[in-house]
Amino acid sequence: MRLPKLGWVRIRWTRPLGGRLRNATVLKDGRRWYIAFCVEDGLVELAPNGKPPVGVDRGVKVAVVTSGGWMCDREFFTPGETIRLKRLQQQLARQRKESMRRAVARAKLARLNARIRNRRADFLAWTANRLTRDHGLVVVEDLKVKNMTASAKGTMERPGSRVRQKAGLNRAILAKGWRGLLTAWRRDVRQRRQGGARPVERGRRAGAAARTGLHRGLLAERYGVRPADALERIEAVAAGEEEAAVLGVEPGVPVLAITRTTSDEQGRAFEFSQDVFRGDRTRVLVHVSGATGATHSAREQGRLVRFPEVTG
Repeated sequence: MRLPKLGWVRIRWTRPLGGRLRNATVLKDGRRWYIAFCVEDGLVELAPNGKPPVGVDRGVKVAVVTSGGWMCDREFFTPGETIRLKRLQQQLARQRKESMRRAVARAKLARLNARIRNRRADFLAWTANRLTRDHGLVVVEDLKVKNMTASAKGTMERPGSRVRQKAGLNRAILAKGWRGLLTAWRRDVRQRRQGGARPVERGRRAGAAARTGLHRGLLAERYGVRPADALERIEAVAAGEEEAAVLGVEPGVPVLAITRTTSDEQGRAFEFSQDVFRGDRTRVLVHVSGATGATHSAREQGRLVRFPEVTG
């Protein structure tokens, strides 16, 4: 291939272009060089494949949990690599800039990070392929990952609290590749020639549906406990320091606190949840039926709305 200012370069093709070439980008990753091609493939939007929908929750303890109870996770670091990564970072911080030893340490650190990054990319691509292959619609949480992984150190006038704990949470979120999972989903849908699931970003209820479907399915299967009645309470409260750091607001700002208690057919409470939402990004919709007195409520936090049924 002939590149500007470089001339003819020998490359190894990994796959056919599959379309009209628009531009090429040269990338360097450690000691390796890559060329990324942007092509116009002319693909149109695929028709639905008729398979069942699924809700997906992205977590820190387990990377992916679906509403059907399927859990998928993988460790990207081995114990030895964790120790080596920390040692290399310490060496890099203590060495003199622009020295030969610092360059060697940087090269070793880059190779180790590339190996970890490749494992993560392989896991995300495999997970996205299984979800788009087996489902017609994938509903995921509309999480603001950039806001969730922001530092909690604050300013000189208003210093933050639990900064080190928040930094550990930020690293755990970024290590699981939450944003990369959505990118892998969209890429897999584009590459499929038959129908596949298109990820739809919803509010927090998408993740809640995944968690609720998982543990309620286990309760019904193992103990015969099924939900029959639920009571939900909504009130405005002042945000504490921990809630303010997570939601990205100032402490003391009014937020919505929602508590929900679910009971079984015998009237025994078996589920209790307590959530806090930003008031400027949450809308509560209530529909009351005059014939039955049933009340339906929904919390809107993004593009779409889910309507959980609440009686009482």
